[in-house]
Amino acid sequence: MNKSSKKPEIILHVGMHKTGTTFLQWNVFHFIDANYLWHVFYKSWLKEILKPEKKVNYEKIKNKISKILRNDKINIISEENIYTYQFTKKDDRFVLLDRIKKVFPEAKIIIGTRKKEENLVSWYVEYVAVGGVLDFQGFLDKHMNLEKLDYEPYIKKLIEYYGKENVFVYSMDELRKNQENLIKNICKFIGVKQPEKYRKKPARVGYGPKALKISLFINRFFKTPVNENGLIPCWGPILPQNIIFHSFIVKLFPKKKITLEYLKKMKIE
Repeated sequence: MNKSSKKPEIILHVGMHKTGTTFLQWNVFHFIDANYLWHVFYKSWLKEILKPEKKVNYEKIKNKISKILRNDKINIISEENIYTYQFTKKDDRFVLLDRIKKVFPEAKIIIGTRKKEENLVSWYVEYVAVGGVLDFQGFLDKHMNLEKLDYEPYIKKLIEYYGKENVFVYSMDELRKNQENLIKNICKFIGVKQPEKYRKKPARVGYGPKALKISLFINRFFKTPVNENGLIPCWGPILPQNIIFHSFIVKLFPKKKITLEYLKKMKIE
């Protein structure tokens, strides 16, 4: 870290889940002139902050963070679990935000939003992608707190903590309809030049109905954080079918869109 007296400038990209966060992480933040810290964000100090049941030693965490921040560049930390952990009933968003505020009192915030019904579908598909085995209603009953999709109170709290001028809110619709303009505005907010080149395709390919059903069946055999009854221990994101169905090879084959109506009627064989 640069040892000048200037305080490090920090940008926190806090989610929400399934609002193009992976696209920005892999396709944009890697290509701008900044100290992008996504890869180090799974260090012990982050896990400590994001577990509401654990006590936090804030001074110890701040000391660890100071060693990876730079004063000569803007620092970007991107992690959607700052918003919440998706698959728990407990609404921990504001507990986590209070902790983030103590660790990063002067940060600038980027947050994405998405139509709530559409995002609910996407959260269920993500649940299956990381190893879930329950049907949609079972997912709602055991893992989902619908209040977490209500982002308005959270954004209000962000503005209260950091000031309206320091909170950048974008929507998934903006990313789809005018990607170039949104990236331009995000870079302006961060305080860096828009990259001349970046990856314009999605970082991951979404599931279709067939991939969803196949994954629900295969997931039964793997033990993951969302399926404790599996036989083979595995980290959800590296499940074999998850890797295949999120690959660009899948783009060669047409797939139907998964809708809320489809999920409500879907039966697991």
